[in-house]
Amino acid sequence: MVRKKSRIAEARARQRRYRKVVGRARGTRSDIGLIDYKDVNKLLKFCSQQGKLLSRKRTGFTAKQQRELKRAVKYSRFVGLMAYTG
Repeated sequence: MVRKKSRIAEARARQRRYRKVVGRARGTRSDIGLIDYKDVNKLLKFCSQQGKLLSRKRTGFTAKQQRELKRAVKYSRFVGLMAYTG
């Protein structure tokens, strides 16, 4: 028989799946600094292997910061600093 996981074990597995990329989310800009389209290394930290942006749950950003990140990544791709795919 297959043993079923307990609720606590399932919750811990879910928490591991959604670890924050930049540590704990504090909602302040001092953690990440200014989001700039020219800083490709910082922008790549918030993209998956396929080139998709990570969710707010994973990055810990506020909605406003997530929109700024989206604009910066899109402009960086348009200018040619970042690739559209991974």
